[in-house]
Amino acid sequence: MGITQPRELVTALLSAYLSSSDEGIFGGAFFEPVAIAVSGGRKSITNSIDFELEVDGTVRAYEVKSGLSVFNARSLRRQIQAFEECRRRLPGRAFEAVVGYAYGRRCAPPKGNRNFREVSGQSFWEEISGDSDLYKKILDLLARKLINT
Repeated sequence: MGITQPRELVTALLSAYLSSSDEGIFGGAFFEPVAIAVSGGRKSITNSIDFELEVDGTVRAYEVKSGLSVFNARSLRRQIQAFEECRRRLPGRAFEAVVGYAYGRRCAPPKGNRNFREVSGQSFWEEISGDSDLYKKILDLLARKLINT
C-alpha cells in the first residue's frame, strides 16, 4: 500500500526528518562520546567509523547510531564502504564491523550484502563496557538531565 493522502506524505516526511535529526543530535553529540568513553576505545582512523576497540586480538570497528531506523539505500551503501575502508587500513589484523544502536532491540549477524553485525540497546552497551546495567545508568542520567533543564 502506498501513500494516498497528502497528510500521509507530510507525516512520512516529518517522521524521516525527525529521525535523521535525532541521529545527528543524539548519535554524534551524545551516544558516540559516551560509547568511546565507557569502552576505552579510540576514535577510528576511518572518517565514517566512530570508534575502534581491540577485543582478544580482533579490532572491532563500531558505528554508533541512536535508533534502529537510520539506513536508507544510500546511507547503507556508505556504511558498507566505510567498514571496507577501515578493514583495508588494518591489513593482516582480525577485523569485525559492528553497527551499535544506542536503544532498541536488534542483534543480527551480517546479512545480505551487509558486512557488519548489528547489536542494540542493553546488549550494545554491555558489549562495549562489560556492564550489564550501563543502559539503565545512561537512561537515569538522561532523565535527570531532562528534569533539570
